[in-house]
Amino acid sequence: MERTETIIKHFPHTPNNLKSSRNLVNSKTEDQRSEEKAQREANKKMEKQLQKDKQVYRATHCLLLLGAGESGKSTIVKQMKILHFNGFNGEGGEEDQQAARSNIFGMYYP
Repeated sequence: MERTETIIKHFPHTPNNLKSSRNLVNSKTEDQRSEEKAQREANKKMEKQLQKDKQVYRATHCLLLLGAGESGKSTIVKQMKILHFNGFNGEGGEEDQQAARSNIFGMYYP
């Protein structure tokens, strides 16, 4: 106890003075606070966009089609686009999808 009192006597700052000096050091202007807030919000937006881009990248698959000329490489690509991107217009969509699938598998597994 005596040691603590001795340290406090020799130390020029009391705890109250320390608190006020901390407030002076940590005080920021309103402009600085608003700028930091804007930077944090921009950072959050960028992080969200990066996460979305990462999900899209992970969901992307690359396919290398090799084959001789006139072997049906472009036909496969066209039918895959129809199945997975454009879909079918008009009636018989399910039947058209089934026909496209059987065409794709029929080429390679006769």
